[in-house]
This record gives sequence, structure tokens and C-alpha cells, in this order.
Amino acid sequence: MLYYKDYPKQVDFNDLDIRLLDQYLTTFKMPKEASKKQEELIFEFLCIAEFNSVHSVHSSPPYFEFVEGELVGWSF
Repeated sequence: MLYYKDYPKQVDFNDLDIRLLDQYLTTFKMPKEASKKQEELIFEFLCIAEFNSVHSVHSSPPYFEFVEGELVGWSF
């Protein structure tokens, strides 16, 4: 497992709006109400999710697992 300190950008997903991420994933369009920071967080979330699935490595920036779990319906 890689922790966010191992990830070069040290992204923290505490401020990621899960509703905007869900809307982006279901419509494939960036929501109009998404700020530049939200757009960046959505992009970084998708990059890390892709990295984890392709390389069988689990990078775990703060709050990433919670956001990932909310999207797939896991209970925390």
C-alpha cells in the first residue's frame, strides 16, 4: 500500500464533493457547478483509481477510501 506521502502530489480528498464526482462518472461531463479545485480533485481521484486498478497497487491518500466506498455503496 502506498500512502499519500508516497504519492508525488500528496492529494487530500477531504474537500472532494462526492455528489459532483458521482455526477461526473454518470454523465461523463464535468458538472457546471464544479469549481476548479473540485475539477482537480475529481481528476486526481480518477488518476489514482486508474493507477490502483491497472498496477494492482493501492495508493491511499487521505479520504480516498471513504470516497471510493461511497461510490460503490460500502458502509463505513
